[in-house]
Amino acid sequence: MYVYLDTNLFAEQAHFRDLDRIIHFFEDGKHQWVVESDEDVEAILDSKWLNSQGDRVSSITAQFIRGAFKDLVHTPINKRKNRRIIRVNLNNNQHVISIKFALDYLNEPLYILVENEFSDKYFLDALFRCFRKKGKKIRKAFEHNWVQYYNAGGKTMINKIVEDRYVRQSLPERLLVFADSDKNTPENTPKDTQSIIDLCERLGVTYHVLYKREIENYLPKEALLQIPEALHELTNTLFELEPVQQDFYDLEKGLGNAKNDLFDDITNQQRNILKLGYNQAGYDPKKELHQLFNHSCITQENLLKKCKHQDTPDELQQILAKITNLL
Repeated sequence: MYVYLDTNLFAEQAHFRDLDRIIHFFEDGKHQWVVESDEDVEAILDSKWLNSQGDRVSSITAQFIRGAFKDLVHTPINKRKNRRIIRVNLNNNQHVISIKFALDYLNEPLYILVENEFSDKYFLDALFRCFRKKGKKIRKAFEHNWVQYYNAGGKTMINKIVEDRYVRQSLPERLLVFADSDKNTPENTPKDTQSIIDLCERLGVTYHVLYKREIENYLPKEALLQIPEALHELTNTLFELEPVQQDFYDLEKGLGNAKNDLFDDITNQQRNILKLGYNQAGYDPKKELHQLFNHSCITQENLLKKCKHQDTPDELQQILAKITNLL
């Protein structure tokens, strides 16, 4: 997270200890210091806070301050626009927070609120692992526990958790809500999914609802062929379908007997094979499908290929960007 410290803080000795603690966040890389002008740089360099430190420490800190300003100047404008900046001042008001409050706020990890940590993390961890460059900052954050999964224990609990946290916190939540769409077609958004979208937009909480039905619909063919051979016919038939049909096929339960116009053009033979889904032949898709995201066959290339036909072919990169912008 990007943090701007009002220069008045550096003039009052009562705040020096708290400032030292906040500076540690910047030094460790958990948060990034925003120094917005030459005047700010000079005010901090001439401040009682900096001059109260020993010569060695103050010289290192001075270099760090100049580096924070240089980083701001050289950051591309499009990246600056996506920054969520927290402004810290002497006292709370509508636009800034006090230094005492900032310490607790900045010390909290970023939470990724998921329906089921034990399955959703396999998908998200695969993105962090396979997108080496775009996932680098997130991987580091997990190593230091600066970001953690928050298990909602089911989709119906997401709204309650978001509302409870929002009541306790007037600041933008250090939270990303992640959920399956559970859609049967591209246009058909279930009520419980739409309610999550509506709540997050109303409260200003960052969220990502998947385009496809569920995380498992992002599994490439190479991964699904790791399932026992008795189900390979199902996998091969599934990948005969149009990409959009693959996106909204219920991998666990199959087509069943319900009417879905999206699959009207498939053959009777395909329908018979796809009717049951992967919950057959001794295979338990609810427990096992998501684990395929941990297989070595999962790559950035085949994950991107699963999304190239979508209106948002960069959906996976968008997920990574949303998380990175909240760190």
